[in-house]
Amino acid sequence: MNRRTFLTTFGGITILSGCAMRPPNNQSTVPNNTSSEMEESATIQVDGTNVPLVPLSTAIKWYRSNSAHFVDARSYLEYQRSHIKGAVLSPAPDGQPRNDPVVRWARSAKIVTYCGCPHHLSSLRAATLIDQRFQQVFALDEGFWAWMDSGYPVEGTDVTTNPNPSIIQGIVPPRFAGNTVWARHDSSGQREATAVTKDGLYELELRFTNVGATSLIYIETPAYTLIAPLSRLTKGTIKKNGTIDI
Repeated sequence: MNRRTFLTTFGGITILSGCAMRPPNNQSTVPNNTSSEMEESATIQVDGTNVPLVPLSTAIKWYRSNSAHFVDARSYLEYQRSHIKGAVLSPAPDGQPRNDPVVRWARSAKIVTYCGCPHHLSSLRAATLIDQRFQQVFALDEGFWAWMDSGYPVEGTDVTTNPNPSIIQGIVPPRFAGNTVWARHDSSGQREATAVTKDGLYELELRFTNVGATSLIYIETPAYTLIAPLSRLTKGTIKKNGTIDI
């Protein structure tokens, strides 16, 4: 499982990135490969690869002008349920193992990756594409659910449900700051990820489909792994030794 390290830069300040972090005091920087129409931006660094975040307000302009490709970095089941209309599925971090649609695009194409968390999986996918020499790759800052809540075009088998999030919190030794923590529901293939903060903390926000209190969730961190029912994982904090403090 990919263990890439994340840093986020806001207005010249670099901090370890978690899933829900935002610029302090509304400060922002505009990466070199962003459009001048972008109202605000930040850059996430993934193992030395700078990934620009694009705000929802700019992404919808690109969408309406048909000037960007949209890439869903989540699982097949989540994509099937609901996704940005016209988006392709190319899961984080490396896309589909066969016939990934992105490989057919020109390296100069403008690409917006997105996920639900709101931008951890999408940044993993974007970093891989940038490493593959795609020249205009952005991760959607606010994520898919903000797009859906805004009433922007979506399609799929269920375009009305916005699942309530299940929050899993834990801690690992601070030396793993920036590394990725994964949560998976193996029978459905659904997954989510987040980054470890500088204090060793992490928080996963799961919006899985057809996953209930008794569903087994696999947690993988750089320090430990465990499998437990969702209800147990959300009741307490996962400690440094992989046990749950309830």
